[in-house]
Amino acid sequence: MRTMSFRVAVLLLAASANARSLPQPTLTASAGGAARKDEHPLIRPVSGGLASCTAEICTLPIDRTKVMMQIATDSKGLVGTMRNVIEKEGAGALFKGAKPALLRQASYQSIKMALYEPIRDAVMRATSDDPNADPTLWQMILAGGIAGAVGTFLTSPTDLVKVRMQSGASYDSVSAAFADVYKDGGLTGLWAGWVPNCQRSFIVNAAELATCAARPPARPAPPRRRRPTTDSPARAPPDA
Repeated sequence: MRTMSFRVAVLLLAASANARSLPQPTLTASAGGAARKDEHPLIRPVSGGLASCTAEICTLPIDRTKVMMQIATDSKGLVGTMRNVIEKEGAGALFKGAKPALLRQASYQSIKMALYEPIRDAVMRATSDDPNADPTLWQMILAGGIAGAVGTFLTSPTDLVKVRMQSGASYDSVSAAFADVYKDGGLTGLWAGWVPNCQRSFIVNAAELATCAARPPARPAPPRRRRPTTDSPARAPPDA
C-alpha cells in the first residue's frame, strides 16, 4: 500500500510539472468556481450537502447491491443480486446503511465545498507570480483533489460504518456501530481503509471540482433581429 501511495504521489507531481510547462487555456471562474460578492459563505457548503444527500438516498439501493456483489463469492449480477436481497431481507434492505450514508454525504460534501476555494487560492499564491491572475486548469485540478481527499479523510469513519452495515453487520443504532468499531480497533480502527479512499477521492474531485469551476470565456450574444411592428408604414405596391 505504501508503494502504491508513493507511485501515485510521483505520478501526480509529474503531471503537475508537465501541466505547468504547457500553455494553459484561458479559463474564467464560473458560478461553480468563484462565489459572488453578495453570496453567503454557507450557501455552497449547505447546498452541496443537501444535493449530495438527495443523490445518495436515490442511488442507495445500487450502492447496497454493489457492496453485496463485492463480498459475494458467486456474483449473480446487478439485477440478480438486488432480487436476492429483496427476497431474503425485503425491499427495505436495499436502503440499509442510509443513516451513516447521509451523515457522510452531508459532512463530506460540505467540507470539500467549503475548502475548495481557500485551497485553490493557496495553490495560486504558492505557484503564481501574479496575484491577480485567474486560476489555471492544473491549479484547479490540484485544489479540487486536495479538497476532496481532506473531506474524505475527515469523514472516513462514517464511510466505514456505512459499508459494515451494508455488508450485513447488525447494530442497534449508528452510535452503537461507531462504539463497536472503536472497541475492536481503537481510534485508528475508525480510519481503516482511508488511504485508498483518499486516493480515489483525489482523482474524482480533481476532475469534478475543476470541471465545475472552470469554463471557457463567454462568447458575446449575437445581435437580435428586429421584427417589423404593426405600426410601421405599409410598403407601396410596385409600379405596373
